[in-house]
Amino acid sequence: KIVKSEVNDAGLYTGNRQEIISVPVVTLDSLNIEPAEHSIIKIDVDGYDTDVLLGGKDTVTKFDILIVESKLKDINKITSIVPDCFILWDIVNLSYGYGHLGEVDLVFKHNKLELDQPKGFIKNQPFRQGGEHI
Repeated sequence: KIVKSEVNDAGLYTGNRQEIISVPVVTLDSLNIEPAEHSIIKIDVDGYDTDVLLGGKDTVTKFDILIVESKLKDINKITSIVPDCFILWDIVNLSYGYGHLGEVDLVFKHNKLELDQPKGFIKNQPFRQGGEHI
């Protein structure tokens, strides 16, 4: 179902109209995506994240960074579905609704991706997340 906002000839809002449309559904793997070197994929599909991950297990492993938008209640499910070649590297983009944390972006780093410590860090200085360079 989609909702379309209606406006009159003067451009004034006149209400919403619901319409049901059919769209083809395909798996991510069926698209045969071949990303460029050092590529990122973000999955933001409003609650269908696990379906996309299950239908894209071969495709997502081709990327260096995988970002998945997740509701808090789904974090454990998503982290269990993400292929083992990824590690949870960061949690960003905290989204609050009605004063409560509701969604986050889970950032996974592929094990094959090696990140260098930035220049200027003292050798024994603690490493800070997000300060690496490819």
